[in-house]
Amino acid sequence: MSENDDLATRLVIGCSRFARTAAYASGAARSAVLAMRLLSQLDTRGPLRVGTLAHLESTTQPGVTAAVKSLEQEGHVVRCADPTDARATVVEMTESGASVLARYHRALAATVAPELDELTTDERADLVRALGILERLTTKHIALGAIHPNHADSTGADSARKKDL
Repeated sequence: MSENDDLATRLVIGCSRFARTAAYASGAARSAVLAMRLLSQLDTRGPLRVGTLAHLESTTQPGVTAAVKSLEQEGHVVRCADPTDARATVVEMTESGASVLARYHRALAATVAPELDELTTDERADLVRALGILERLTTKHIALGAIHPNHADSTGADSARKKDL
């Protein structure tokens, strides 16, 4: 394994563990975590088909369908006709969904914030620099439509919200 391969593996595993740990420490139910991840995908990428959401979250389409149905009943998403295929629908986040996602992010931040108090000034500066790099890499993957071509969203890679580019 090359040095870059090792770094990439550590980065992916470390970020995943950190996000999961923060979510569980916040007290969020497992079903709520999936719902928030789906809302986050919609916030970042715009309207998506259920199959695309399932692929992006590496979960089953029936599981995503159930989560979307619940989010729809709560008023956090709506289903709309796919602009490129009238036979299909896409899921779109509502203002209520954006609000609940923001509250969830604040809850996660409240879980992590006390740990940041223990960092030295240099560690905090390192973390700020690392976050800038991580955000840039994430934005690049989103802009490139970093999903498998067999699961490309119906609106294409250009559907990524401009605020993230």
